[in-house]
Amino acid sequence: MTCPDVAIDLGAYVLGALAPADRRRVEEHLRECPACAAELAEFAALPGLLSRVDPADLSPVAVTPSPELFSRMAAAAAPPLRLRPSG
Repeated sequence: MTCPDVAIDLGAYVLGALAPADRRRVEEHLRECPACAAELAEFAALPGLLSRVDPADLSPVAVTPSPELFSRMAAAAAPPLRLRPSG
C-alpha cells in the first residue's frame, strides 16, 4: 500500500471497520512508515470521542452548497480532453 491508500483507510482502521485483509495491509504499511503511524496516532482518540455522542442528540441540518460547487465538481469529474492527431 502507498501512503495515500493508507491515509484513506486510517479512520476506518482505528474504528475497527476494515475487512481483515485490508486491516493487515494497513498494519504492514504502518510498521514500515513512521509518517502514517504518526497520522494514525492523531486518530487514536476518535473511538472514545464518538462513543460519547448520543445519536438522539444529532439532527440533520440543511446545507446549501456554494454556487461554484457544481462547476468545480463537474470540472473535476470531466474526462480529459483528447486531441485528435493532425494529419
